[in-house]
Amino acid sequence: NGLLEDIVIKDDGKIISGHRRVAGAKEAGLETVPVKIVSFPDETAENEAVISYNQQRIKTFSEKMNEGIQLEVIEKQKAKERQRAGKKIDPTAKSPEGEKGTTSDKIAEKIGIGGRKTYENAKKILAVKDKYPVIAQMVDKIDLGELTINTVFEEVQRLEGKVKPKK
Repeated sequence: NGLLEDIVIKDDGKIISGHRRVAGAKEAGLETVPVKIVSFPDETAENEAVISYNQQRIKTFSEKMNEGIQLEVIEKQKAKERQRAGKKIDPTAKSPEGEKGTTSDKIAEKIGIGGRKTYENAKKILAVKDKYPVIAQMVDKIDLGELTINTVFEEVQRLEGKVKPKK
């Protein structure tokens, strides 16, 4: 049936959305495919678009967290740009609907990882996974759906001496 969605590329040929579709088209022997050419004002906008185009994909915990970390960088960059433009946010002003909550709340919702606390706990897990091989193994099990973030976070807390081991 051909492609149901256009391949999204930048004018320099970089694929923004459609890597798998391109591979499938090549495998199917298609010589041409429909493309949509886009441009972005800066790298931050491009990175945000890549994440947005991939929202529908089923992702592992690690993939979701990688997106979350990227979204944090994007949000910090946007905040700096607002400050440079003199658009300081009035902390007493009411936020428009859909813009309530912390950055962590918003990122957790965007990447589908629960709420702010779950996202913050997940970041703590990733921060120590290279320090503790057992945590790295447990992260692999989260990716496979065999462990929960909460279970692994409890083990991190135990290893860091923040809770006593269960008897």
